[in-house]
Amino acid sequence: MVKFYCCFILIFSFKFCYSLSPHFQYLGIENGLSNNSITSFFQDSRGFMWVGTFDGLNRYDGYSFKAFRNRIGDRSSLVNNWITGINEDGSGNIYIGTKQGGAIYDVRTSSFHPIFYSSPKGGGRLVNTNPVNSLARDRNGNMLTGTAGQGLLVSSSGKNMASQVPFYTSGGVMFNYHVQSLKADRSGHIWLFIQGQGLARFDPLRGEVRLMSSDVTSARVIQPDGDGNVWIGGDGGLYKYDIRKRSVFRVTPGGINNERAGNGHVYWSFRCIVGSYRWRRGDGFRHKIRDVEPV
Repeated sequence: MVKFYCCFILIFSFKFCYSLSPHFQYLGIENGLSNNSITSFFQDSRGFMWVGTFDGLNRYDGYSFKAFRNRIGDRSSLVNNWITGINEDGSGNIYIGTKQGGAIYDVRTSSFHPIFYSSPKGGGRLVNTNPVNSLARDRNGNMLTGTAGQGLLVSSSGKNMASQVPFYTSGGVMFNYHVQSLKADRSGHIWLFIQGQGLARFDPLRGEVRLMSSDVTSARVIQPDGDGNVWIGGDGGLYKYDIRKRSVFRVTPGGINNERAGNGHVYWSFRCIVGSYRWRRGDGFRHKIRDVEPV
């Protein structure tokens, strides 16, 4: 397995700010990276680091990059160059989210193919062409794809066909809903934030998504914590869904742009608005993280 430490254009976890002497190495377009604007990164089960950018997907083996881009007329190439997320299913296939749908990289053939899915509404084999906002893997190695306008798509590990999951609300059932963020908690529950609706949870036994709270209907990111609660961040500030009380309360105002989780804590970034802070369970916002100037 490939093992290495690296820093891609100031992409790092906030928890590193509190570790002892972490090692950073700058890697950019000078080293073969397709673009210096990083959108996502992921280390697969083989040790490779996958890096998504505004202009292509990159695989790093500890020594050099291999870049993947869309090639006009080549259906085995990447569907779109704007990468939004990367993950891996239980069979080792790499799932890539883009602004024009999802793609699966088959490690056996070194080729890409779209995410195909079936809908309870019918229509045969459909293609995911809407933007992919989030990717998550469940405990069984199945892949969950959160899309903007085609709802939640669930792919069994190693299978080429996903299923579109219906979303049940008090007003009826929806299929083409907007999944903004998708995360699994420590208990294996899959949480979703659905724009215009609120916080929801996927029920794999029934094959459906159910609304848990409509107190907040617009957000950018969610992050479950070690206690089973779900934190919700967006332009309106930071909110916490209390799993025991089944209610949402506002923690702080200010726009939320990003999040990290580690060692049972949740780290939220208030970039360009009020700075960056760490929320620690029990003592609240105690540590401000200073903005880092570009290298």
